[in-house]
Amino acid sequence: MSTLGNKLKQLRREKRWTLAEVAEKLGLRGHSTYSNWEYDRTQPDAEMIAKLSKVYSVSTDFLLGRTEDPNHNLSEDAKTIIDILNLTDEEISEQIDLVVDGEKLTQEELLRFIAYVRTERQLRGLK
Repeated sequence: MSTLGNKLKQLRREKRWTLAEVAEKLGLRGHSTYSNWEYDRTQPDAEMIAKLSKVYSVSTDFLLGRTEDPNHNLSEDAKTIIDILNLTDEEISEQIDLVVDGEKLTQEELLRFIAYVRTERQLRGLK
């Protein structure tokens, strides 16, 4: 999976902009902050992610790695699910109720489900 830094570098090169040009478009004082983002040394805050998406005309979901389609915005439900999956297993089980065949999964069943999904992803080489 491509990092935010790699995406920023690729987008900047596609536009044929210099680091200084991007920094100016974002209202940064110098280009070192932006350079640190491209090298994944630091991460921009939420406000700057929004500015980056406007400057590059891509979705914030693309920049955040939620989708590989630069112009696709995920639904709020999909974003919530992705955010939840970045939590620990215990945090997930506390925050969501998953129902199968009309019956809520127990915490143990939910943890097994999460483990199954992660194993499937590893087998497919997604993580």
